[in-house]
Amino acid sequence: SPSSASSASSASISSSPSSASSVSSSSCPSSAPSSSSSSSAASSSSLCRSTPTLPSILVASVHLFWNPEYTHVRLAQTRYLLRTLSEMAEAQPEHVREHLAAVVAGDFNANFDSPPYRTVLNAHHRAGGFSLGRLRSAYASDDGRVDAPYSSFTHGKHARDRLVDYLFFSSERLHVTSRLGLPSFERVSAAYQSFPNESYGSDHLCLAAKFTPRWSSIHHPPM
Repeated sequence: SPSSASSASSASISSSPSSASSVSSSSCPSSAPSSSSSSSAASSSSLCRSTPTLPSILVASVHLFWNPEYTHVRLAQTRYLLRTLSEMAEAQPEHVREHLAAVVAGDFNANFDSPPYRTVLNAHHRAGGFSLGRLRSAYASDDGRVDAPYSSFTHGKHARDRLVDYLFFSSERLHVTSRLGLPSFERVSAAYQSFPNESYGSDHLCLAAKFTPRWSSIHHPPM
């Protein structure tokens, strides 16, 4: 793989009598090699089911093609990802689909002003609809104009601090309650020439967030 690390995501959901219900998700470097290619994205997805009062979560982990000059390939991979998620959602029983939420995390190898990023944000406008609602980044500002400052710090031909990793979620059904802070680039660049190094084991930072369901989208909120 041209990249030294792939991204992985996970999610869990729990409920307690004190209504401390939450979903935790992360996009973190994995030591397993990536198998990205120009024709397909390395991706995986799963459905996390929970109690009748909480939404089921469709979780996807992706690693899109790395070459900066192949935006059209990443765009095609992103469209395939969204189509697959929508098909998986539509295949669920109606009582599951009605409250189904999505968490999509990974290395998109694209900045937040790129066609792949905008395609994810505008997925709900797609012809035929997108059954998982409006997706947004857990690290984006409220107005959506700014995302995380960076997620990768590399050396070589394309050396620079870059934002290429994202943690998207269904914003109409989930709410971000907290997220993992990132070290300032000024501090990191003053101490290290690049990632990975003795303190950071990957050329990507770990993104993580905790979500709670938006109870207005659930018919039966916990008592």
